[in-house]
Amino acid sequence: MARCLRYVLLTGALFATLTAATTLGGVSASASTVKAVIDLSEQRMRVYVNGKQKYKWAVSTGTGKWPTRLGAFTPFGRERIHVSKKWNMTLPHVVKFDQTATGINAIHGTNRTNRLGRRASHGCVRLAPRNAAIFYNLVGQHGLWSTQVVVKR
Repeated sequence: MARCLRYVLLTGALFATLTAATTLGGVSASASTVKAVIDLSEQRMRVYVNGKQKYKWAVSTGTGKWPTRLGAFTPFGRERIHVSKKWNMTLPHVVKFDQTATGINAIHGTNRTNRLGRRASHGCVRLAPRNAAIFYNLVGQHGLWSTQVVVKR
């Protein structure tokens, strides 16, 4: 069995991402059980649980000056409520997935639902509050390490 750990330094803390064949403390780390695929061209997020699509939601992603980065990410934190001093906003159901030079990008709820379906954020992925709560709870049930966030064009 392959044993491979990849370490990433995020916000001063050390996190390890496990490959599919790795075991840690007798618990097998299998392929992600929750996968969020964010399509920047469609401004949609599809959520898969155990390989089956369960949800498809409109999102707002980053604008030109603050883009949402492409790539595959493992979330590294959750907060039921986050108060952003930088943007003077209260953000519900936050799942943090990417850290950039300008800050942390996350999937979170927004009260600006009229902007969903088009680019409008500072790099985060905005969802309707109800959908953000569903995603937040899924990540809580399955765990950060069993979740993958993929951002594609």
